[in-house]
Amino acid sequence: MKPLRLVSTPTRNRRLNEILGLVAAVCAVLLFLALATYTPADPSLNTVGGIPPGSELRATLGASNWTGVVGAYIADALLQMIGIAAFFLPIVLARVGICWIRQRPAGSASARFTGLGLWLLFAPALLGLLPHTLYWRHALPIEGVSGRLISDLLVQYLNLPGATIVLLLMVAVSLYLATTFTFQTARVWIESHFSLVRRLHDRWQERKVRRAAEREEKRAMADGLEPGAPSAAEPGVFVSRREASLQEAKQALESERQPAPAPSNTLLSGMLGWWSR
Repeated sequence: MKPLRLVSTPTRNRRLNEILGLVAAVCAVLLFLALATYTPADPSLNTVGGIPPGSELRATLGASNWTGVVGAYIADALLQMIGIAAFFLPIVLARVGICWIRQRPAGSASARFTGLGLWLLFAPALLGLLPHTLYWRHALPIEGVSGRLISDLLVQYLNLPGATIVLLLMVAVSLYLATTFTFQTARVWIESHFSLVRRLHDRWQERKVRRAAEREEKRAMADGLEPGAPSAAEPGVFVSRREASLQEAKQALESERQPAPAPSNTLLSGMLGWWSR
């Protein structure tokens, strides 16, 4: 019997993939609405203000949260524990659902869960380093209980600068693991979604080539040289100085357009490749 493995790769059944992706996307929307429409007076595990939880008026009105009483309980628990870092959960869930609907692999499940765990642990702590305490809906601190405890612990042992550097590093690692981001994929995405910028760059390069050829031709005419000169690439064939300059510029442009060898998708190699470029 083969062991069960937790994967986020779509199955061979297209209808099943679309159903699971749609369910994940709907759950992401409901979770986002529950967090966004949180109200301190809604029923929760520790409601102390507003209308008493056991009163008839509370039973009549219910919860003002758009997702009802269930959403009010979930939103209150998440916001109290990890603060506004909980808004990252529906984003990841929606991303997985879209990948399943489009029949595309959503990446390594272990890497995603590891990154998500690091985010839930260190992102609230990073918010806890803010100089002033901010409140979500004027009721709950945006860093949550866990963020306040971890940030105070790190500041106690590393001081504020050291704690800030460590938390920034851990949040960056969590985003790198929880998403499919790499420097190579980011470059491909930019080139595919911003083709207009690429075309404008190519036209600018061609314009520079033409202007360089015109300057070379004017310089040759000012020196009193003949327009016909033997070509170094093809001996015995006479071309004009302008044509030779255009050919050299085109060769230089073509060499620049040649795709570079695909680097490794690791974080260190991507950073080094980006720095060298």
